[in-house]
Amino acid sequence: MPRIVLALALIGCVHARPSAADVVQRQLEAYNARDIHAFAATYSDDVLVTGGNGNGVVLGIEGLRDRYGKAFTKMPDVRCRVAERKTEGENVVLDHEICTGWPGKPDPWDVGWVRYEVRDGKIKSVQLP
Repeated sequence: MPRIVLALALIGCVHARPSAADVVQRQLEAYNARDIHAFAATYSDDVLVTGGNGNGVVLGIEGLRDRYGKAFTKMPDVRCRVAERKTEGENVVLDHEICTGWPGKPDPWDVGWVRYEVRDGKIKSVQLP
């Protein structure tokens, strides 16, 4: 009987959904690798990215692929790191991001706090500063 319980527990671990912080970290790693496919794979099909003024920057996965795919090509040297990470509950990650290599910005550039909402293992929304 203990073996069956252990086997079921291990199966549950294999199929466990990644934490919100894990999803956001994978997204950051893909961003820095300039890998649009891995980057987009961390987002939901109906993702919404908004700017600090609340206006939509990107709506939907195709818009995300288009915008960030072009940015990855145009700005291949941009890299970001997390100066501090906080979570709010199980679904929200707040990253204080610092970027280097961004044309026309100080180097390093203190982007500020970026808010990610993760649902069902994918980034559902992003609020940029």
